[in-house]
Amino acid sequence: MTELRSLYLEHNALTQLPDWVAGLLNLTTLWLNGNQLTTLQDSVTELTGLTGLRLDDNRLSALPPN
Repeated sequence: MTELRSLYLEHNALTQLPDWVAGLLNLTTLWLNGNQLTTLQDSVTELTGLTGLRLDDNRLSALPPN
């Protein structure tokens, strides 16, 4: 699964990003919209290849630095 490029986890009532997502270093698209996220782990900043990230319709009050 490390070659995965797109991951769509929208509308799943997630309250936090699963830890294993940080290991998907080839991701270019990550959709997390429509969940119940309140924070994002700093490890999401390691996904440097992301060109598409959807976070709308969550409960985020801040994003990790960088």
